Amino acid sequence: MNHLRQFYKVLQILKQGPKEDVLPLKAAKHVSRKLLWVDLEMGGLDEKVQPIIEVAMIVTKGPFEMIDQFHAVIYQSPEAIDKMEAEAREMHLKNGLLERLPKGEAKDQVQQKMLRFVEPHFGKEKIILAGNSIHRDVAFLKIEMPEFAARLHHRLLDVTAWKIYFQLAYGKEIDKSSPHLAMKDVELSIQELKSYSQYLIPPV
Repeated sequence: MNHLRQFYKVLQILKQGPKEDVLPLKAAKHVSRKLLWVDLEMGGLDEKVQPIIEVAMIVTKGPFEMIDQFHAVIYQSPEAIDKMEAEAREMHLKNGLLERLPKGEAKDQVQQKMLRFVEPHFGKEKIILAGNSIHRDVAFLKIEMPEFAARLHHRLLDVTAWKIYFQLAYGKEIDKSSPHLAMKDVELSIQELKSYSQYLIPPV
């Protein structure tokens, strides 16, 4: 019965058309066919001080169809680990990432691998990043991996914006728990946006 009520509501909205204060839709131009979903784990929140310690990337065709992925743990010296923010160090001690850092790859080597990873998917096209609070990842990339950051488009798809809208408009948000491990978190970001999209009414 609830499904029938929702279906009837959608039909009524479509019959009424957009409200007067709603901007009309038009055919999109220059649509990027792929997204690069990214999650970074860092030694803290200050990009001027703390390093990137883990990288995960997933290429999607359209918003959700996963077609390739990349993962790397970045080497950190004992001194760098000691300088990590206490909260980040404790978090990554619990999830097991901290003990993997001494065996990680050099940052410059990881950056070159990242560049080679995106090349066949995006060519010379500027890359649109997607993720949660993705501007923070970009801030770290600009300092830690400027050659990779130069490949990025100024436009971003930030899942956090959807979360804030649903909180404000409906008092709701997607129920998820983050392990603060890069690959799992980027997979959760894709799943989160896909979940929010289920509540949208497709335009006609």
